[in-house]
Amino acid sequence: MSRSRPWRLRLDPAHFGLREAWLLKAASYSVSSFRYQSGVEAIRVTCGRGEIVWLPFLGQQLWDWKIDGRSRKFTGFVETPARGRTYLQNYGAFLIHCGVTAMGNPGQGDTHPLHGELPTAAFDRVWLEIPAAASGSPALCGSLHWHVPYECDYRCLVRTTIDPAGTSVGVEVTVRNESGLPLEAMYLAHINFALAGAALVRCTEKHADGAIRIRDESANSGARAQLIDGALRLAGLRADPEFVATIRHGSALRQEEESRLVLEDGSSFWVRHGSALLDHHVVWITSTPDRGACGFHLPSTAAPDGLAAARTAGELKLIPPRGTAKMAYSFGYNDAEQRGKEQRNG
Repeated sequence: MSRSRPWRLRLDPAHFGLREAWLLKAASYSVSSFRYQSGVEAIRVTCGRGEIVWLPFLGQQLWDWKIDGRSRKFTGFVETPARGRTYLQNYGAFLIHCGVTAMGNPGQGDTHPLHGELPTAAFDRVWLEIPAAASGSPALCGSLHWHVPYECDYRCLVRTTIDPAGTSVGVEVTVRNESGLPLEAMYLAHINFALAGAALVRCTEKHADGAIRIRDESANSGARAQLIDGALRLAGLRADPEFVATIRHGSALRQEEESRLVLEDGSSFWVRHGSALLDHHVVWITSTPDRGACGFHLPSTAAPDGLAAARTAGELKLIPPRGTAKMAYSFGYNDAEQRGKEQRNG
């Protein structure tokens, strides 16, 4: 009898050694495991033109994403992941899950760490979902039980899927409130693309009441007008230490919001999200002689200004007792020729 449903391969820290070893090899993908010198466990998935390095136990971070052998993440940040560090001391992943009890820069009255507990949380259970079809690709999954007496009790499930071509990735984040009291929740997907070679950000233009909040700490006088017009030109843009803008979609949230990062060669990256709870997205850019990053579309539940600010602004998402919240988003890459066909047909 042929197998129609995917099966699970449970991962244990004992599966990871300093020497990289194969876990799975199929016609359309391969999976190997290794351990950084710091001791952090990692999974490498090669699929089509793509390659992902996943940290299954450390925050479910995607440490790197390569297309055609080239890393597409920001530059000038931490090179090797490690445990026991703060957010900034370990700031080097392509995708970082932020939340759940807080998110953003702690503001006045806040006591939470930068971007909450998820970035450095140790996930309890991790596994691969192996597809039945030889032409498929594995899903990367993990579950965290976060219980702090007198404060919160929740479970977070992250499921990451890779297109067989390796050029797009889908992420689902599910939070279940295990408490008998409502849970105030926040989330942000910190997706950190490289700035090198980037020419233009095309931002979603439809948002509620023109609600764009800009924290431009680098004093780029033209950035505000360009972003409001729906496009931000990156040539010559200096952002030191950073340019941050929050777009609140609110009631104007469409079935799917999308932004694109257009590169100088005509190819592009895109980020899409369609979950009602992710009713914001953040634009984050930093550009100095030492680092470059273009987080051109970070799906989020609120502005990244900390817990107290989100509570004041009414942006916290309440998960009812024993209730569940689900959020989903995706990102991908288009070749220049493919993008041109889309424009002609669209």
